[in-house]
Amino acid sequence: MPFGSVTLQPGINVERTPTLLTAGFAQSQLIRFRDGLVQKLGGWARLYPFAVNGVPRDLHAWEDLAGAIHLFVGTTTTLGVITSGVFKDVTPITFGSFFLPIAPNGFSTIINTPTVTVTDPNVVNLSTYDVVRFDTPVSVGGILLQGVYPITAALGGNSYQITAAINATSTVTNGGAVPLFTTTSGSNIVKVTLNNHGITGSGIGTQVVFPVSTTSNAVTIFGDYTVTNLIDANNFNITVATQANASGSFSMNGGYAALFYYLTAGPPAIGFGWGHGGYGSGGYGTGV
Repeated sequence: MPFGSVTLQPGINVERTPTLLTAGFAQSQLIRFRDGLVQKLGGWARLYPFAVNGVPRDLHAWEDLAGAIHLFVGTTTTLGVITSGVFKDVTPITFGSFFLPIAPNGFSTIINTPTVTVTDPNVVNLSTYDVVRFDTPVSVGGILLQGVYPITAALGGNSYQITAAINATSTVTNGGAVPLFTTTSGSNIVKVTLNNHGITGSGIGTQVVFPVSTTSNAVTIFGDYTVTNLIDANNFNITVATQANASGSFSMNGGYAALFYYLTAGPPAIGFGWGHGGYGSGGYGTGV
């Protein structure tokens, strides 16, 4: 019986059938590949004895300054950290907020600084571990706020601060405006008024996104659009799918700012320590 050498291809190919896969591996258990060669995987032990919710998509391990080992686990439903066999769920809590950006609520700027103070009546006592996403662009004090911003300072109550990409050109207290759409009856061209929109050059072909659906004058504006004409630093045109049945202007999202918050659990509060206050007072000295 003749013999011949076969060079097996490294890796597990689950796309082909075992018959079609004449020189490869169709399934495996407790093996690894090194320099293209298959090796048995040595002994192993569970870092965490239980299953986590969802399907794991990413792992990140690190060692802190105290020498403790942590494993961050991101799944389709949960974010968590495993430390010393204990799983801590740190999945962010999310919620949306709609409010009119005018006094007593709104956005405040200080000229020549990038700091923006937000007063949102629908939030209370945010922290610097939280993040806010602007689903409606907001123009205030020469700054255009859009996208995601970490909260840089918690001011207590309904207020917090974020840092914009540029400095404000004016000082504003509790102001701000969302995009304004202007239609012409019988036309599918819509003028967008958004102060300091930041579109440069000719502007033609630039993509703009309106994540919150707004409907008026038989026109619905939602999703991605291409700038067809750059009018000036505050205005540009887009083309929509349908023709307007009336001429007039209307604000995105009815004039309301739409903010989406990601709230983290954050670290545990720092305790006072064993020697705080009287030695016999508090929990240490109570009981029988």
